[in-house]
Amino acid sequence: MKFADTAKLPQKTSAKVNDPDSAAWTEDMLGAPVLKREPGTQSTLAKVLRSARMVKLLIGGAIVGASLLAFLLLRGGRQSCEAAGGKWGSSQNICVTRACAKTNSCGEWASPAARCKNLKIGDVREEVYFQLGQPTADTSASASWPVSKGLSGKVVARFVNNKLAALDCPIERD
Repeated sequence: MKFADTAKLPQKTSAKVNDPDSAAWTEDMLGAPVLKREPGTQSTLAKVLRSARMVKLLIGGAIVGASLLAFLLLRGGRQSCEAAGGKWGSSQNICVTRACAKTNSCGEWASPAARCKNLKIGDVREEVYFQLGQPTADTSASASWPVSKGLSGKVVARFVNNKLAALDCPIERD
């Protein structure tokens, strides 16, 4: 019996072929290197400008928020004023807060004596002014207010170390 002849594939060689039409590859063919940033990185200037924009937005938002709060407190009505601890001035539609004594803006009230019941000995001068309004006469030791519009008499508060030591209020306290 005769063995069959089989076709063999040509063997591969490691010898490089020198092709005169295709020059060898070199680094010079690529040209100058190009540096690219990664997609998520920013330059320092871009970061600074973005931070400045964010600060401006935050400050603007804070100003708008504070303005809205002031509007609600000062013009937002009796309920929101009293809920914030203020005193509603219905004749001018404003909210007077406890900070009024520091700015001399506690106002004149139609009946200061009606608020004597909200005061107690030992209260600070600012609380007395908040409750009774700006006094018509004021010294370091005492302050006075009219009892009520159209009535004679005075409410007199005496202070020691800026704390209420005595309160003469002609209208009976509850």
